[in-house]
Amino acid sequence: MRKQHRTYVLHECPFCKKVFSVRKDCLNKKNPQESCGCIVTKHGMYKSRLYRIWCDMRTRCTCIKHRSYERYGGRGISVCSEWQWFIPFMEWALVNGYKPHLTIDRRDNNKGYSPDNCRWATYSEQELNKKKTGEEGVSFISKCKRWWSRIKRNGKSTTIGYFKTKEEAIKARLEYRINNNIL
Repeated sequence: MRKQHRTYVLHECPFCKKVFSVRKDCLNKKNPQESCGCIVTKHGMYKSRLYRIWCDMRTRCTCIKHRSYERYGGRGISVCSEWQWFIPFMEWALVNGYKPHLTIDRRDNNKGYSPDNCRWATYSEQELNKKKTGEEGVSFISKCKRWWSRIKRNGKSTTIGYFKTKEEAIKARLEYRINNNIL
């Protein structure tokens, strides 16, 4: 069955045995027991921010079509078996300091999502934990295969540009700082 140029397949819910359709590209082969939604409605949090965080975490690690898949599932980042279901994740989150203004952060960005590698952090704390290039304000953007140079000042980030090499990005950032008297 096709809907909006995406392939859907019939799948049996492991909980209530109802047969439902699911996008084929999002059916995780490592954990094929996708629920029809019956498990979601039982905890009553399916519209909560915490539930969206859990869904996004799993989707970027398993769904090839997700815009961030290359940076997560595409490089081997996965979600532990314990967190394949929302209830254990919710219980961990509430015991470990979840607050509505925090985001989930992996302590080691080369390891997956699991209770021993995750914490709740502010956006600023998460920014400090990003994949390091060795140069402040210079990052490699794998999607466009370019180096991104930026500068942060008074909490505002300004993009200087995208460059073919890391050295060009560093040089452009340094010139920007000199020209704008930013020490």
